Amino acid sequence: MRLKLNISVLYIIIWILYSLQGAIPGLSGPVSRVLLLVNLAISIYYAFVANSKYKLPVYFKGLNLMLIMFTIYGIILMVDPRPLYAHGVVAIDKFSYLKSIYLSLLPIYPFYVFTRRGLINESELKRWFFVFIPFMIAVYFHRQQQSELAAMMRGSGREEFTNNAGYMFLAIMPTVAFFKRKPFLQYANLALCMLFTLMSMKRGAIIIGALCVFVFLYMSTKTVSRSRKGWIFILSVALLAAGYYYVQYMLNTSDYFNYRVETTMEGNSSKRDVIYSSLWDIFITDLNALQMLIGSGACATLRYIGSYAHNDWLELLINQGIIGVVVYIFYWICFYKSYKRAKYNPAIMLALLLLLIITFLKTLFSMSYNDMEFFETMTLGYCLANISTYYEHLDNNPRLSR
Repeated sequence: MRLKLNISVLYIIIWILYSLQGAIPGLSGPVSRVLLLVNLAISIYYAFVANSKYKLPVYFKGLNLMLIMFTIYGIILMVDPRPLYAHGVVAIDKFSYLKSIYLSLLPIYPFYVFTRRGLINESELKRWFFVFIPFMIAVYFHRQQQSELAAMMRGSGREEFTNNAGYMFLAIMPTVAFFKRKPFLQYANLALCMLFTLMSMKRGAIIIGALCVFVFLYMSTKTVSRSRKGWIFILSVALLAAGYYYVQYMLNTSDYFNYRVETTMEGNSSKRDVIYSSLWDIFITDLNALQMLIGSGACATLRYIGSYAHNDWLELLINQGIIGVVVYIFYWICFYKSYKRAKYNPAIMLALLLLLIITFLKTLFSMSYNDMEFFETMTLGYCLANISTYYEHLDNNPRLSR
């Protein structure tokens, strides 16, 4: 596999190295801070380039507005002299609020520009998939090892844990849409992503992943040519059968998997219901009219209950008020409109649909706007750039639109 060295490759390598801090000795401390600064500098630069030199899809209207809002609230948080704590005892670095949001959302801009400039295309995207997978597996097992070590230090004999790296495999799932010309490889990649999502024991990731698999199978059988429908049907049945037997295997061999299933069936939400009701009560009874409108400031949920909301909508309602929720609704409307514009290309449309499902559903029981993976934004930036290129080509060639 050959990857030509350019700014897009360097940017991705910086991202991979930054994400591996802790897993590889020497990448923490000063090195990680340098990687962070370089990463943010490149991302911010290309955000300005994208907005100043390109006619952007409607998605960016929502993204720009949302980033402006977060930046204003983040700056106010950093100049606020009051300290910030989680659970009343853990000191929080105030810059982490903006850092997590910038690292999550800003990469969409450089990946959009890189694609417009021809530095990233579908072939490059598929090549990077095979670079990201080993990296993600390494991160998965590193986090598993950390959990085991922590259990040993507590004197616990546990061997199975919930692994947040499951969301990484969920995040890269939309990229599988571009392997359409090699269905066996496509379905194998999809199965691999779902396998690690299941192994992670993250209930939210598993539910979203299962929905994405069904959507993928439905869209694949709907858009494939007649000559390939038979093969696609066989592969779909094989994938579903493999998933069924793996779940059965986990139920027969894993006490922790059974426990996670049982708690889900019983409605156990890991105390999210308590968090949600507490924050809603605060909004209804404790906030004045101005706070309801513009919120109580970034990370206000930490000040009120010592915890984040684990729900984007409640987090925004408390922090940025009704205005924040309206901005977020506008963002999702823009995302949906851009998805609808991709109907000319089944692969682009499927990738965007899966991205829309994954990122939107995460808003309901996790956090989405500050938790997008860089390879997830790479796929999103590529799809949006493809839409721009297609419609600009139509505008310049009116005959093609007839």
